[in-house]
Amino acid sequence: VLVIDLDLESPGLGNMLLPVRQELGEEGDTALPGWPDFGLTDWFVEDAIGQADADLVRAMTQPSPLLTEGRGEIIVVPAAGGLYSQDYVSKLSRVYTDFPNREGAPEVFGDRLARAIAQLEGQIKPDVVLLDSRAGIHHISAVALTRLDAFSYLFASNSAQTWAGYEALFSHWAIKPVTLKRVRELLRLVSALTPPAADKKAFLDSFGEHAYGAFVRIYDDEPNEETRTDESSPDLFSFGPFEEGAPHRPICIWHDRVYGIFSPLTQAIQMDVENINRVFGDLFAKIDSDIESNLQPEAEV
Repeated sequence: VLVIDLDLESPGLGNMLLPVRQELGEEGDTALPGWPDFGLTDWFVEDAIGQADADLVRAMTQPSPLLTEGRGEIIVVPAAGGLYSQDYVSKLSRVYTDFPNREGAPEVFGDRLARAIAQLEGQIKPDVVLLDSRAGIHHISAVALTRLDAFSYLFASNSAQTWAGYEALFSHWAIKPVTLKRVRELLRLVSALTPPAADKKAFLDSFGEHAYGAFVRIYDDEPNEETRTDESSPDLFSFGPFEEGAPHRPICIWHDRVYGIFSPLTQAIQMDVENINRVFGDLFAKIDSDIESNLQPEAEV
């Protein structure tokens, strides 16, 4: 599993999956022990001058010590590398700059990001790539949702400000039908902090009903008696407020004090299988289903 910290303006994924950052390592160290020298921001800086090569990609990746048994491996690409002598803020200011491509036309951030991910995939050859993107309506999250053709798990709380943000996003998509049709089937809504004592069906109904008010903007209109024709598509992307399997019907992550502060490298209890299944079981089951549905025939084992 390749895990990339795409929350460039608030990086934190590396601190969860790599050794705790220390100001000083052994004498003579130039970088944090257990961290790669470089991060994703360095790819953008070096790519701008034609130096985002295979050596750089190797120096951006680090296996996480989180897995100590089994056949799996977690490869982490942090936003910022572990070198002591770096100015992350200065690098970040150059990440979003558009540069000319080989044909001389401007290449925007989204296209450059797609190239960075493709280069990482080509070298590491992961089975699954996870991107931790920015929350809210932001340039990075917009790119992740609309340009990468990947499943998007939208973490949300059942609040007025959450739905107002999604309404703004979906209303924008509604005027871009090509983009909308490409991404809407890949959206998954996640209730990130579901109260543990909640009646699950009642909670899903309430959460889903509020989410429906935002998601209805990306659904097809049901034909009425006046607009229905013999050519009406049987494959309308349309759902009712309480329909199971609809994109606005949330997947629950259950709030649990065990995961109050997520630090799996220092709190072994957070890696206990029983705790994981109790809290994240619904989400993992959906991810497994999505991965299976996305397997190409030649990739099946």
